[in-house]
Amino acid sequence: MFSQNARYSLLLITLTVFLFAVLQPSLAVSPVITLNPAHGEPGTVVKVTGSNFDSRDMICTISSSPTGLIEDSNCNAFDGKVIGQFTVASGASGAYTVSVMGSTNDRAGTVFSVPTTETTTAPQVSNTQVLIIVLVLLVVVILIFRWMRQRAGPEPVRQA
Repeated sequence: MFSQNARYSLLLITLTVFLFAVLQPSLAVSPVITLNPAHGEPGTVVKVTGSNFDSRDMICTISSSPTGLIEDSNCNAFDGKVIGQFTVASGASGAYTVSVMGSTNDRAGTVFSVPTTETTTAPQVSNTQVLIIVLVLLVVVILIFRWMRQRAGPEPVRQA
């Protein structure tokens, strides 16, 4: 009924459809999230948006690793998207991985940075050290004046 070429074409189409059906779940796009801003100081409100989540997700949670970055978080999931926000906790410092997990356990993460606040203190100089520095500078100035006088030679004699 079918020619040899038609049979091969039908077999090839059937095999292609079967492989696509089997491999299609592995071709799915992974969830991703975006933080706005991607870095900030304690007290900063960070907006979280995401896509490619499971469309069955109804709720989501926001977390960080290490812990200690997030306070006052909220997150909603709908139609494969997530939207939420959190406040950067006081005392947070350094780099954190922020993760959003949907109710079907799909997850996405990205990095958030909190600038480290380094306190620099000026070196302490005692009064004795200041006095020694002033005396050394005074001696150096005196030696320079003596050297300049010797180089200039004796002063001419003035007649009255």
